[in-house]
Amino acid sequence: MVQTTINTNQNSRSLPYPKLMVTESGTIVLFQNPSIGVVLLQGNSRCYKIGHHSFTWDMNAFSDYYEAITLQNELP
Repeated sequence: MVQTTINTNQNSRSLPYPKLMVTESGTIVLFQNPSIGVVLLQGNSRCYKIGHHSFTWDMNAFSDYYEAITLQNELP
């Protein structure tokens, strides 16, 4: 199991790649470059599972994500 912790912090400047981006449904993707990224947090739409990787993300569906995310293995 992987535990995810998110801290709230608002900002308005655009970030360079690699960067975190989020959809309106709350899916958070770590983008390596435009259109290339991996899902870190599954949003309300449940379309993509954690770890899903794509080379063809629709960048119009995403906005920069300015919060901190901590990934940590959960002990059994």
